[in-house]
Amino acid sequence: MNNNTNNTPNNNQVQNNNINQNSPVSNNVNPQLNNQQNIVNQTVPQQGVIQPSVSAVVTPENTNQVKQIANNSEAFDDNIGPSKTKVFLLLIFFILVLAFVVFLPDISSIIKTGKISSGSNEIVNGTLSCSMTKSLDNTETTYEMNFSFTNKKLQVSTFNIITESEDKKIINEKYLECKNIEEISEKTSGIDVSCSSSSSISTMRENYTYNIIDTNNLTKFTEAGGTYPEHEFEQDIYDIKNSMIKNGYDCEMKAR
Repeated sequence: MNNNTNNTPNNNQVQNNNINQNSPVSNNVNPQLNNQQNIVNQTVPQQGVIQPSVSAVVTPENTNQVKQIANNSEAFDDNIGPSKTKVFLLLIFFILVLAFVVFLPDISSIIKTGKISSGSNEIVNGTLSCSMTKSLDNTETTYEMNFSFTNKKLQVSTFNIITESEDKKIINEKYLECKNIEEISEKTSGIDVSCSSSSSISTMRENYTYNIIDTNNLTKFTEAGGTYPEHEFEQDIYDIKNSMIKNGYDCEMKAR
C-alpha cells in the first residue's frame, strides 16, 4: 500500500505539465518580457552614466538646416525694417530738400536776373548810381541815372543826359530840344525836366517821382524826346541794378 502510494504521480503535477506543454502562449511570454526589459534598460539612463545630448550631435543635415534658418532670419529682418541703403538714400533726399529751401531766394534771383543777389551784404537804404558813355561824330554823350531807395524799394530817380561837343551848333540844338521837353513836362504828373548849357556842354535832367506818375498821359512827353520812365514805384532796387548792368551800364551802390 505504501509503495504504490509514493510512486503514483501527483495529479496536480501532471496537470501543470500538460498545460506547460500544450499551451502555445507559455513559450512566448518570457521572450516578450525580456524584450520589454531590454527596452526599459536602454531608455532609462542608469545612475552614474552621462547620456549624450541629441542637440550636440552635428550632422551635415543639421548644418544645412542651421544655415537655412539663418538665411530666413536675415530675410525676415530685411522685410520688417528698412535696409541701410534705403536709410542713406532717404537722408540724402532730405538734405537736398533742405538745401533747396535754404537757397530758394538765390535760385529765384538766378532765374529772374541770371545773377545771385548780394545776400547779407545787401544795402537796405541808399542810392544806386549807373552811368554809360557813347561817342559819335566827335560828340560824346553820357547817360547817368541815380536811384534813391528805401527798404530796397525804388522811390525817386534822376536821369541826366550830358552832351559834350566842340561843335556849338550841336550843343545849341540839344539845349533847344531840352527846353521843349521841359515845357511839356510841366503838364506831366510826376516828371520834372530842367536844362542847362555852356559853350561845349548841354545837360538835360529828368526827375521822376514814381508814386505820382500818370503813365497813361506820357504820349506828348515821349514824342517830344522825353525818356519814358521804365521803372516802377517800389520796384526792387537789386532787380533794377541787374537790369541796368545788362543794358551796358556801370553801377555803384552807396548806403545813406
